[in-house]
Amino acid sequence: MTTLYLRYRNSPTDPWTTVPSVASAFPSLASGVLPAESVKLETAPQSVTPCGCPGTSTDDSYLILRATCAPIPIALETTLLTFLMQYKSATYHEAKFIRYGQGGYVTATLSLIEATERNGMLTLSFRLAAALADALTNT
Repeated sequence: MTTLYLRYRNSPTDPWTTVPSVASAFPSLASGVLPAESVKLETAPQSVTPCGCPGTSTDDSYLILRATCAPIPIALETTLLTFLMQYKSATYHEAKFIRYGQGGYVTATLSLIEATERNGMLTLSFRLAAALADALTNT
């Protein structure tokens, strides 16, 4: 399991809001971390339709991270989905993953959030898009 950090804020003077704690389900994880079960990196347009089609754009100047989180207890669903919706609508949003943006925080937009419930567990998946130039120069 790998770790994925997300944070957002609405103005430059606001403190960063990080992922709510999932320590009740994953005691070994640090605060502010999502447990990623699988991660796929690719270049693609910043946004796509839910079917995954880029529409008329053939732009591939964004580094895309498609993440699927490890199953999380359903009791954390509301908290995590609220966080993801607030991240998506925030003015400033950043993601940190060891193989994304050279391991530092990089500005990344969120899309295609999918939450699947099964047997009392929640599986989250989503898509993050960072400008390729930002991801390559981030330190």
